[in-house]
Amino acid sequence: KATQAGSVIGQALNSFNSPTGIVMVYVRGQHWSGPTLGGLIQNGDSATLTNLSLSGNLDITGNLNVSGASNLDTLTVSGNTTLATLTVTGNSTFNGSLSVNGHILSANTSGSTTITPGVAACSAPNVTIDGNDTSGTITITTGSGCTNTGTLATVTFAHGYGGVPNIILTPAESTAAELEYYHTSTPTNITINTNTIPANSTTYKYNYFIIQ
Repeated sequence: KATQAGSVIGQALNSFNSPTGIVMVYVRGQHWSGPTLGGLIQNGDSATLTNLSLSGNLDITGNLNVSGASNLDTLTVSGNTTLATLTVTGNSTFNGSLSVNGHILSANTSGSTTITPGVAACSAPNVTIDGNDTSGTITITTGSGCTNTGTLATVTFAHGYGGVPNIILTPAESTAAELEYYHTSTPTNITINTNTIPANSTTYKYNYFIIQ
């Protein structure tokens, strides 16, 4: 049975899909150009394609295994999909519910979320942030000569939001809870403020979570 282009001794007069056996043949020496793509797919054989262009629909009832990269302009899945790893480099929209059975880990695509002290942090304060544009912990250690209320610190996002985000700010320890604090926000930053004068050389720690 010929499986690729070349010289053949004849043409089978009925279907024959086995590697060996007996079949009636019309004897005629000729050159055969090889199997067609349609014949390979219809017979369930393997097909190696450099390019495949489809103008209509493609229905796959079995498995589709892709060992390399695949670029899709649009992918619509009407049933269940199981993915080992999914990386999305652009925007993603979910019109239904999103259930996460593991942890949600946040990070910046690039750049760093930064923090600067305000006048209420007193003279020579130390402010740090451990986190990103979505969540983290803010630590404010006041300096000396505390006499002002107002801004304790300002957090600047690595990437601004499309609008003013919603922020959950909670004290991470008792000292921070005792301070009369509040926050204001813009698409590019968060400001932590206080209506009471903080104590000298005291640490105030807050956790934050941001969503728009």
